[in-house]
Parts: sequence; structure tokens; C-alpha cells
Amino acid sequence: MAMDFTGPRMLGGIGLLVGGIGIGMKGEGGRIILELPGLMSNIVSYARLAAIGMAKAGMALAFNSIAIEMIAAGGGIMILFAVLVFIVGHLMIFVLAIISAGLHGIRLQYVEFFTKFYEGGGLKFDPLKVERKYTEV
Repeated sequence: MAMDFTGPRMLGGIGLLVGGIGIGMKGEGGRIILELPGLMSNIVSYARLAAIGMAKAGMALAFNSIAIEMIAAGGGIMILFAVLVFIVGHLMIFVLAIISAGLHGIRLQYVEFFTKFYEGGGLKFDPLKVERKYTEV
């Protein structure tokens, strides 16, 4: 499928990008150009989360189709197997979603979001610090 750069969504996105670069140039100067690859990296990282979600939806659809075909093909014991396939399949998808999308989301917040707005400072974390009264190290 060919890219259409004259569509209203594409023109709107390009306009917002150019406007954002203009605002960045006003605020930060020429350094904003160095931030553009990082911006694209963030967009691709968050798009990966959307792709993971779509993959999980596809897996759920596959397990649903398998269970429905098992019920339609035969009755009796096949209904029990179909329910078993349905429950085990969806539990597996649930666990995979927690592991993959959950950890990716946490990583994105920590690595990419915190670097933009969080400034360290304050006291050094020293959990095993002991105030000695009667001994020396």
C-alpha cells in the first residue's frame, strides 16, 4: 500500500510535528534537533506495547475459535475439552500479558519517561548505615 502524504491525518501529524519543532526551537534553541531521534525512539517503544496487545488479542481469538470448533464438531466430552482449552489458553495469555506488557510498560516509564522530568538530588540512599557509639571501623 502506498503512503499518501496528502491525507488529512498525515498533514495534521506533519503540521503538529513542525509546530512542536518550532516551539522547541523557541524554548531550547538548536538542541531540539538532537532530541528528535529520542522522540522517534519513544514513539516506536510505545507502539511496541500496542503490537504486544494486538498479538494477545490474536491469540485469544485463536483459542476462542479452537474451543468453538471443538464444541461444534462433537458433543459430550468435547464440550469439557473445549472449556479446558478455553480456560487454559486464556490463563496462559493472561500470564504472558502480565510478563510482557507489564514489564515493558514499567521499563518505558522508568527509562524513557523519568529521564525527561525527574531530577535526582537530596540525600544519598544508605540503607545499612549504622551510627556507631562505642566502636570504630
